Amino acid sequence: FERLMKQVPRRLSRCTAKDAAVLLNAMAQLPGGTEGSQIESSLQKALEALALRLPELLPKADLHSLTLILNAFAQLQFVQKDALDLLTEELLSNEERLQRMTPR
Repeated sequence: FERLMKQVPRRLSRCTAKDAAVLLNAMAQLPGGTEGSQIESSLQKALEALALRLPELLPKADLHSLTLILNAFAQLQFVQKDALDLLTEELLSNEERLQRMTPR
C-alpha cells in the first residue's frame, strides 16, 4: 500500500479529473483504523498532492468527477479550505453544468 501511495504525487501529472476521482474514491474505501500509522501519513501526503493539482483538473472535470472528488474528501475527512473552495466554486460556477444536476 505504501509503495502505491508514494507513486501518487509522481503520477499525478498524467491524471485526468476522472482518474483523480477514481483514486480518491478508492482511498475513501480503505478500512478504518489507520490513525497514527504510516498508512495514514502516506494517505495524507497523497491527498495533499491531489489537492495541489485540483486547479488544473477541475476546469475539465465533468459533474460526476466533481461530486466523487468532493464526496471522497468528505469521507476521508480531508478538510483543506482551499481545495473545498475550489470544488464548490467549480460546481456552482458553470450554469450549464448546474442545470444538468438531478437528485438521485
